[in-house]
Amino acid sequence: MFEFTDTSLKKIIIHGIGKKADNEGVNLSKSPAVLDEEVNDLLMKYFLTPFKSEEFYEFTHDDNLDQNTLYNLVKELFNNPDENFIEKSEKIAWHLYNVSVHPKITAGEMYVVYFDNVLVDELEVDAIGIFKSETKDNFIKVFEKNSNLEVSHDTGINIKKLEKGCLIFNDEDDTGYKISIVDKLNKSNEAAYWKDEFLNVTPRKDNYTKTSNFLDIVKGFSEHVLNEENEVETQDKIAFLQRTQQYFKEKEQFDEGTFENDVIGEESVVQAFNDYKNEYIESSDLPPIEDNFDISKSAFKANNKYFRSIIKLDKNFHIYVHSKPEYIEKGFNEENKMKYYKLYYNSEE
Repeated sequence: MFEFTDTSLKKIIIHGIGKKADNEGVNLSKSPAVLDEEVNDLLMKYFLTPFKSEEFYEFTHDDNLDQNTLYNLVKELFNNPDENFIEKSEKIAWHLYNVSVHPKITAGEMYVVYFDNVLVDELEVDAIGIFKSETKDNFIKVFEKNSNLEVSHDTGINIKKLEKGCLIFNDEDDTGYKISIVDKLNKSNEAAYWKDEFLNVTPRKDNYTKTSNFLDIVKGFSEHVLNEENEVETQDKIAFLQRTQQYFKEKEQFDEGTFENDVIGEESVVQAFNDYKNEYIESSDLPPIEDNFDISKSAFKANNKYFRSIIKLDKNFHIYVHSKPEYIEKGFNEENKMKYYKLYYNSEE
C-alpha cells in the first residue's frame, strides 16, 4: 500500500526516444526541466494518479541480479541523486531505446523523475519514476480575438492517460527493490517490452502474488477440468467457484487443508485439483504454492470479477447465477432434442 500525500517532485528530466526500427536514435536533454507550480501539480497528477494496484514487482535476471541493467542504474541513482541524475537518466534512455526493437513500438518522450516522501507499506522512502508517453491527442482551443471567440487546435499529451510508467521505491534494494507498474498498452507482444525487456521484473513473492496465483489456478481448473468434457455439470462448476469466492471473502488466512475440505470436498476432485495445480505451476514457471499464507483482500478484489457465474446458452440467453446453483436443474427434451435449464425461485422482482 502506498500514498503520496506528502510526496514532492524533486527532479525531472525529459529525453526523446526515437523509433529503434527506423534508427531514429535518442534526443537527450542537457539539464533537468524547470517547472512552474501549475505544471508541477499537473505532472504530479499525471505521473502518480494511475498507481493504485497493490501488486508489486522486483528486478530480476536469469543469471544474477547485478546483471540487470536498470537495477544497477537505479541503485547508483539512489546512492547519489544530485551528482548522478543527468548521467544515469541518459543511460536509462539509451537502455529503453535499445530494447525497443519491435517495429510497432513508436517514438515518444521518456521522463525520469525523482520523488521524495513516498509512503509505501508504512515506510517513508524516496522513489524514482520512469514514464513514457507514446500517443499524442488532438485538443481544441477556444480563444478570444477581436471581440470574437475563435477556435484552433493543437496536439499534446493527455494527462489523464499515462501509458507506461513505473515507480521504484528505495526499499529492499538487496532483493531487487519494490516496484509498481502501469502499462496501459500491454495487450500485445510488442507492448511487453516495457515490463520484460526494459524493466526485467518479476512479481514479488508476497501475499498479493500468492493470492493471485492461487486464484489463477482455481480459474484454470474450473475452465479446463470442471467442464462437460469431463462430465461435470455447469451448475457444479459454478458451485465450486462460489465456494472459492466465499472462502477467500471470509477467511483471513489460506490453509490448504481447510480449502480442500470446505471448497473441493470429494477426494477424487482434490486429487484432480492438485494434479492441475502442479502442472500449472510447472508450465507457468511459478514458485510452489505454500500450504498457508495470509489472504490479500486487494488481490481477491482484483480477481473477483473473474468469478462471475454466467451460463451462456447459444446466442440467445445468459443466466447470471449469484448464489444457490442447486436451484438450477438441467435436462434434455427428447421431443425437440434440445437441452434445457429449470430455475426454482420464490418471488419475482
